[in-house]
Amino acid sequence: MNVHGNKHHSIVATFDDSQKAEDALAALLSAGITDATLDKINPIVLGKTPEPRDDNLEETIDSAARVLMASDPSHVEYDLEKQGVEEKKGYLLKIATGTSKLNQALKIVKKYGGEI
Repeated sequence: MNVHGNKHHSIVATFDDSQKAEDALAALLSAGITDATLDKINPIVLGKTPEPRDDNLEETIDSAARVLMASDPSHVEYDLEKQGVEEKKGYLLKIATGTSKLNQALKIVKKYGGEI
């Protein structure tokens, strides 16, 4: 896909702090990188269900989580049994930009503490 003659790149970054995520978004917009969105990540709790279920929902969620984590290189050694129940709150910044603004976008994300 081309954006005005440039290749189109996608960046996904996570932030633990909402203010830093919002500041990164504002900096991106100020730099002319307008295809950027910020979403709150809702915590996912694995391993507990409020009441027993007959439809194996917990097993399905656990299986889906393993597939998603396996697709992310940063979670290669993630072990759900060792981690137990963990809530991870955060913010997800999604950016689409052309090659000409790619390095600038990456620098902005890192400047504000985003993890790519």
